[in-house]
Amino acid sequence: SQARLKDIAIILSGYMSRTSLEASQEGTHHIILGKDFDENRQLITESLFKITPDKDMKDHLVSRGDILFQARGQAHFAYLIDTELENTVPSGSFMIIRTISKKVLPGYLTWWINSRHAQSYLMQVDSGSTIGNITKSALQELKVEIPPLPVQDKIVCVDRLLRKELLLTNRLTTLRRQLANKISYNAIVGEGDK
Repeated sequence: SQARLKDIAIILSGYMSRTSLEASQEGTHHIILGKDFDENRQLITESLFKITPDKDMKDHLVSRGDILFQARGQAHFAYLIDTELENTVPSGSFMIIRTISKKVLPGYLTWWINSRHAQSYLMQVDSGSTIGNITKSALQELKVEIPPLPVQDKIVCVDRLLRKELLLTNRLTTLRRQLANKISYNAIVGEGDK
């Protein structure tokens, strides 16, 4: 079956500060910015800084099972919040997608938004000229294929394994590079001793 995103989820906006964002040690909330994602689009929670918001944050807080969608910027990707993040809000360049239908798993919906089918639609409706921008109304109209829950669950498991493999492969490449550099440097230093 198929549904539009607005029929299976609510979409909330990220936090738009009235002033420029100021990091504060005594801040009450953590904020998620585009730069807090690594090259594999994984959230680096250690890099989140604290802010003291200038308005009520109730409608901007993320919780486990929410999907962050990068609406502004070059890449429009979705990220599933799969851990509890206390008092955390995304910046205004994100939208929060919260499923309201029991027929769709948040992990599957995240995968679907990142799939080439959804991405080709998002490229068509991108209204930004220099900085990409997806409007809430355009996102709401995104068509989502909804297979049975067991199929969704399998897709989520395969996607999780794939991402894990990607992280391990990248880590291995980094370690190999460090080893090669160390061997090369030792060879240079060793040459100087002669």
